[in-house]
Amino acid sequence: MTSSDHATGEGHAATRLVFDPRLLAVVLLSLVGTTGNNVVAAALPAMGAGLGVPDARLGLVITAYTLPAMVAVPVAGLLADLYGRRTVVLPSLVLFGVVGTAIAGVGSFEAVLLLRALQGVAFAGIMPLSVTILGDLYDGPRGSAAQGVRVSVNGVGTILAPAAAGALSAIAWNDPFLLYAVALPAAVVLAVVLPETVDRTRAADGLVEQLASYGRTLGQQLRSPRLGSLLLGGGVRDFVRYGLITFVPLFAVRTMGASFAQAGLLLSVRGVAYILVSPLAGVIVGRLSRRWAIVGSLLLGAACLVLVPIAPGLVWVGLLVLGFSVGDSVFSPVIKDAVTDAASGDARAGVVAGMNVGKYAAQASSPAFFGLLLAIGGFGLVFEVGAVIAVGYAVVVAVIA
Repeated sequence: MTSSDHATGEGHAATRLVFDPRLLAVVLLSLVGTTGNNVVAAALPAMGAGLGVPDARLGLVITAYTLPAMVAVPVAGLLADLYGRRTVVLPSLVLFGVVGTAIAGVGSFEAVLLLRALQGVAFAGIMPLSVTILGDLYDGPRGSAAQGVRVSVNGVGTILAPAAAGALSAIAWNDPFLLYAVALPAAVVLAVVLPETVDRTRAADGLVEQLASYGRTLGQQLRSPRLGSLLLGGGVRDFVRYGLITFVPLFAVRTMGASFAQAGLLLSVRGVAYILVSPLAGVIVGRLSRRWAIVGSLLLGAACLVLVPIAPGLVWVGLLVLGFSVGDSVFSPVIKDAVTDAASGDARAGVVAGMNVGKYAAQASSPAFFGLLLAIGGFGLVFEVGAVIAVGYAVVVAVIA
């Protein structure tokens, strides 16, 4: 971590970021990205009834989106580094909005899956690049603050998008998909406000020369132990977090007799932490440094995980979920800022893409892994192992990063 991390003066300057139109444009970009699965998740029950699709197949709507996104993210990162962020972001927003809105007009489940796959490809040029562009624009505590504002606004989107989609699905199964049209005016705003943030002089070279030069640059950066340890953080975060998201509701229902509604509320409290705490990430980094902000957030999350199985009641479980989310709401923006700061501008999008591939892999494997632990040793083992993983990564950051 650089000495600039400790400059509290920058922490005060970070409060002025909310007036920067470039930050507002990137936050809008990220907010559009949050609609990807939040809208469709709320629309699935109505879709099943409207198209006559059994519940067992409805999950394909999520899979059809996530898998193409995972494959396309490295390609989007490569293109953004070679030809510029705007060159990738603007067409991605348009494609995302057009194909997403088009779902409202189809009449078959197969057509929904096809359009969702195209939307997943478009997503690869939206959410990961919102992280990259903030890394281009800001550094030090301002970088952490900017990433924190992004996470905070994403928390608002995570609350509002499902609510709006649920209300529209009561009218017709396909009406929620009209919400994706918000990507089109967002593209216009970004075309006007967002500057190009990367030098595209390399684009004047031939394609072979570009790829060779880019491959050398990216490979050199990925061999850095410090950057490698930071990249690992994205996967570790989602591996532990998805274990919590998947098994806290089950724990509450199976062992505490909670209703399904109460179990859902246990997860809803997470949004409070992301909205209120993430914007403070820059101030925290200004006082502690990135390293110790990351380590502290991991240790807080681990402590909350360990206590979940012995919580005396649902209220206590909710408080522990909130505590975990407070740590995560600091960890998320700071780890992203640390990765973008450690990567050079001419390969930053590729580095962030690598982090996102790890995140998607963690999201896919975490429920199965913790499900196996549940079968072996019960809920106690699930949360204890999650805590051990968090502490183990905290040690890695403290020693290497």
